[in-house]
Order: sequence, then C-alpha cells, then structure tokens
Amino acid sequence: MRQNFIRIVLSAALLIILSASAFTVKAQGSISLQEAIGIAQALYPSAQVIKTEFVNTATPPYYVIGLDNGRSVFINAVSKEIIQIVTTQAPSVAGIAPPTPIAPSVAALVSFERARQIAQERFPNAQVLDAKLEQRGRRHNYDTVWSIKLSNGYDVKVSATSGAIVEIKVMRHLPYAIDPAAAAISQSQAEQVAASTFGDSAVFSRLHQKGRKHGYALVWEVLLSNGYRVSVSATTGAIIEVRSR
Repeated sequence: MRQNFIRIVLSAALLIILSASAFTVKAQGSISLQEAIGIAQALYPSAQVIKTEFVNTATPPYYVIGLDNGRSVFINAVSKEIIQIVTTQAPSVAGIAPPTPIAPSVAALVSFERARQIAQERFPNAQVLDAKLEQRGRRHNYDTVWSIKLSNGYDVKVSATSGAIVEIKVMRHLPYAIDPAAAAISQSQAEQVAASTFGDSAVFSRLHQKGRKHGYALVWEVLLSNGYRVSVSATTGAIIEVRSR
C-alpha cells in the first residue's frame, strides 16, 4: 500500500517536471516532451517513463524516452518519427552476462541500412562483408560509428549521428568467407534466435569461426538494430556470446 502511494507521488512529481520542460521545448518549434512521451507510451502502454532527454545539438533534434521495460525510444523532435528503439536492459542467456548498453547520448541515430547505402554509394561495386557499431576513442571525441567492411578491402566508418563518412581505412585482412553448408543452423534461424531473444530485428549476419577461447566454434554473428552483436552457435543454435560494440 505504502509503495503504491510513493509511486503515485513520484509519478505526479515527474509529470509536473516533464510538463515544465515540455513548455520550454515547445517554444523552440519542436514537438513537446509530453507529445514525445505519448508516442513512446503508445508503443509500450504498460511501461512507465523513468528518464527523458532532449538533444538539441543534433540535426534534427531528438528526444530520448527511457522506459522501465528496458527500452529507450529515440524520437525525431520535428517530424515525430521514431528514429530507433534501443534495448538498455538485455536479458542474460545461459549464464551470459548482458552486454553494456550503448549510452543514449551516443546511440545510433543512423540505421545500419542507411550506413550501408552511404558506404556503397562511395564504392558502388563492393559488397558488405562485415559490419558493427563501435565507439571511437577520445581522439575522435568518442563518436559512435558504423564500421562497414567491404569486399574491395576498405573499412568505411560512417558516423552514427550525422551519416557522414568520417574515415576510410584499408583493411590488413579481409574477413574470410565460410560456406553456409558447413553450418547446421541456417542464417535465418540464427537471426531469429538473436532477434527473438533480445527483442530487436536482425540487420546483418555472417558465418564466422571463433578463436581458441571458444574452441574455434563455428557461429553466426548477428548484428541487431540496437547495436548488439550476438554469436549464435552454427551447430546447436545456442547463444554463446553477446557484445554491444
């Protein structure tokens, strides 16, 4: 009883704070914070808002609505479009600790599909061999980028916030290709396992052999739209590793 009362009081206080912030944001010509919250809660009606953020330094500006179900919804503050939904609390699988989530301030605003298009517009005849979301170091102001490795030997770094190509590197070694026939689990099955476990869609996957630490296991590495990289055993279909970068 007391816990419910405290929760009601906290919710009321939060709404007062959010309403004040919403008025300020509205004056800037963007949608209000309350409108953004409404969009997020329309997706997850039973979830409660536990955190909000308005990023006006980006183009376009956007809201981050954090929910108690572990999701953060990124909403374009001008068009009301949902930019991305990031899982901030991934479940543990077979004793595997959840990966560290990508911080909301650097979460990917540019989708993998758009980053792929940008890389292939630069090199039209090249195919994508591998892709991952990574955060660069202090030298690059901790920018988050899509690393798109192409069949022509280039690794194209596409900013996940602006969509600009920030670096093109020559790879020392091309990612090697493995015949899918060597896997007992199909590519679509592996993608389904990863997506259903972590609640996000698969955007890219490749067959890969792990190193000595994992007994040189053959795995499908599945990249999800939230940036998680899930290693699914190509023989058993079990998840053996999860990484956020």
